[in-house]
Amino acid sequence: MAIASKPPLFPQTAATTAEVAQAARLSVETILRLKRLAHKGPFQRGRDWQFVGLGARKIRWNKEQAIQSLWNHKRQPSEEVETFSRDGAPRS
Repeated sequence: MAIASKPPLFPQTAATTAEVAQAARLSVETILRLKRLAHKGPFQRGRDWQFVGLGARKIRWNKEQAIQSLWNHKRQPSEEVETFSRDGAPRS
């Protein structure tokens, strides 16, 4: 009887921090700073990134999921964005 194995959480072609930063058009320092925000930031350990090897220095990213998490983080609906137009200003 064969045991069904779960598919890996991360794809075989995982990305480095530099590759994620390039795809997001941000600097490497910004990506790492957002990662360090833990619960308040867009990235979640295990879903978007994970440590590789025995040390805690090397990080492997799920690039597609990380980009999606970054752009969906605290996004406002377009109706709530203030445009600073004169038409909507109250007149007294």
